[in-house]
Parts: sequence; structure tokens; C-alpha cells
Amino acid sequence: RTLNSYVNFYGTNVRLHLVGEINPRLGKYYQLLENEINKYKLGELIIIHQKVDLKTLHTLYQSADVFLMLSEHEGFCVPILEAQYHHLPIIAWDQCAVGETLGKGGLLFQDCDYDAFAVAIHRLTSDKELKHHLIQNGIKNLKQYHKSIILKKTLTTLDI
Repeated sequence: RTLNSYVNFYGTNVRLHLVGEINPRLGKYYQLLENEINKYKLGELIIIHQKVDLKTLHTLYQSADVFLMLSEHEGFCVPILEAQYHHLPIIAWDQCAVGETLGKGGLLFQDCDYDAFAVAIHRLTSDKELKHHLIQNGIKNLKQYHKSIILKKTLTTLDI
């Protein structure tokens, strides 16, 4: 739906890459996704990558302009840290631990507003200063997850 809003506002010079293996237990979700793609006639703008190796994943991150995290059910959300590692600005819906993981390294939305997400994508691809600011904040945020810091926090918490 965000892609549909983007196309309606700004045209079809956009591609959405969906990355991740489709769990057979989530067949209804995948069918819903296919129905949405067909409903809005977006098939030519969406590329689904089900099984990717690390090299391909790295290439996908490097070729992206923006990382979009709109999952309704997301725990810690490692892909946010991966996107920050690859110096991507992030647009995210604040669900579960997404906001905490993201820090100040992206645009965080409290409400699921597809039009607002589309406008944010356009802004990040056209406002280089904002994009740079969010990338720098993401790099700073990522540092708190370095293994030495995590180890120190864990040992302190466990009082070891």
C-alpha cells in the first residue's frame, strides 16, 4: 500500500525489494501479499527475493536508497541494524522493539499511514541533508550494539 501511494504521488520510477524466505506456515500472509500486489497492479515494481546468500543481501542493501520497516510483529529487528551498517536511512513503523532498536537513525512513525510513508521515502531520496543526518545517527546507534559493549552490559547486569 505504501508503494501504491508512492506511485500515485510521484510516479513509477521506484522499485520495492522484499527480502526473506516465505515460511510455509504463513501461506495466508503470502496470499494476502500477492492479492495486494495484483489489486494495485504493482507486480512490475516489486521484486521478491526469497532465499539470498550474504553476498546478495549485502548487494541489495548497497543498492537501496531507503530501508522500510513496516512489520506489525517485529521483535528486536536485526535488519534495522543491518541497514544502519550499510548506511541506509530508515523509515519505520513503531511496533514492538522497532523504535528502541532504531534509535535516532531513522524516521519513526507511531501510526500506520501509507501516504505518510510514501512522502517520507520521497523526502529521503530528495533531501540529501536529512538523509545524511539520519545515516550518521544510524552509525552512532549501531555502535551501542558492538559486541564489547553488549558483553560489558551483560556482565554488569549479571553482576559478574
